[in-house]
Amino acid sequence: MIGYGNFTKIFEADDGFIWAVGGQQKTPCVFSSWSMIIVKVDPITGIPETGYPKFFDPDLDNNSSTTDVLQSRIFSSDPFYNNGNFNGFVSSGRAQTNGETFNRAMISKTNADGTTDTDFGTNGYYFGPANSEARTVIQITGSSEIKFVYIGDINVSATDKDVLVEAIDEDGQLVWSQQFSESNLSSVYTDETQNDA
Repeated sequence: MIGYGNFTKIFEADDGFIWAVGGQQKTPCVFSSWSMIIVKVDPITGIPETGYPKFFDPDLDNNSSTTDVLQSRIFSSDPFYNNGNFNGFVSSGRAQTNGETFNRAMISKTNADGTTDTDFGTNGYYFGPANSEARTVIQITGSSEIKFVYIGDINVSATDKDVLVEAIDEDGQLVWSQQFSESNLSSVYTDETQNDA
């Protein structure tokens, strides 16, 4: 392993296996690229299933010989369910795609068999607006139109960020996007440290 890695979620799925999802640093620098990592473990023996761990790097053009993402980072991962059955993982983070000089919020979707859900977004990935990142994502079950909502932030200047909230449908397409500035959220937070809890 180069640098370090972290698991953002570990849980027992309805298939009886222990699953862990996270990221592994690939390059030893501050602004580095991470691979998504998934491990499926037998709960009795503690031994990973055959074919695990699995590592994922965004392949946006179905050409593994090209570098589609220059740097990326996974911040959180959670299982998602269809009709109560474990159906895979959804992860949030950020990525700088090839040809761009800024990060975009990134949501990735993985199937229950540990493969990328290529029907979601661009080969398994949704990318938000420029200069943004996704910090956490949740599954929405009470809407036929919206499947996931994530919260993160977006740079509005060199010294200021807004809260970013976006809703995504089952196909990984944007449904709506909202930004909240300090004035929008003045009743719930402040930059004045003397008022911090």
